[in-house]
Amino acid sequence: MKRVENKVCLVTGGASGIGEAIVRKLAAEGGFVYICDLNEEKGTALAKELGTAGFARLDVTSLANWKTVIDTIISEKGYLDVLVNCAGLAQSGAPMEQMDLQRDWNLLIDINLNGPFYGMYSVIPHMKEKGGSIVNISSVSSLVAQCGVTGYTAAKGAVNSLTRAAAVDYAPYYIRCNAVCPTTTMTPAVKKIFSENPGVEEMLKKDCILPRFGQPQDIANAVTFLASDEAGYITGQVLAVDGGYVAK
Repeated sequence: MKRVENKVCLVTGGASGIGEAIVRKLAAEGGFVYICDLNEEKGTALAKELGTAGFARLDVTSLANWKTVIDTIISEKGYLDVLVNCAGLAQSGAPMEQMDLQRDWNLLIDINLNGPFYGMYSVIPHMKEKGGSIVNISSVSSLVAQCGVTGYTAAKGAVNSLTRAAAVDYAPYYIRCNAVCPTTTMTPAVKKIFSENPGVEEMLKKDCILPRFGQPQDIANAVTFLASDEAGYITGQVLAVDGGYVAK
């Protein structure tokens, strides 16, 4: 039996990067996946390619938009088994006193922290009927402070605490909540950064014990395990998928 056979899943930021890898893995493991993203072109194309997927346009910072999407899923499928909060925004890299407060704090907190909260807030009332799994994509920046990412570090650290709090509150309903913390992962966006900034790739590679960067599939594998019944006794955990970055 496949890991998420017949489970209804929702992945935010699912049209590209790590989110796309998660969508593909969940679909391959038997789930029906709702790809929720602002990129309608890529999201719709991916849903069509996979067959066992649908697309819903979602602005994760809009609670009203969340309600509409969840109501649609419940109407179409009757239940939602898995929520993966993957949509995120990276920081510009400026030190704190030089941050663009709108982008590097307000917007970043809105997408990276409020987005997962709104998703959980919207989904949990439906999951209380028969349980479910929530996986929040955090970051190693939540575990080890890094230069130039104050807002990102704060938001992802809060996501870890939000994950644990939800795990404690909703364990009686068999709702599990865990977080996954990737480090540098070779998405198209990261590859573009490396190509435009000579030397950055080699500098970051030194941060990992394993002699390679993470691949989107590495994160997707961990998320799929946590989403599955194989992880039925795992909740409230923050799992670093980081090539050994935080072990040093």
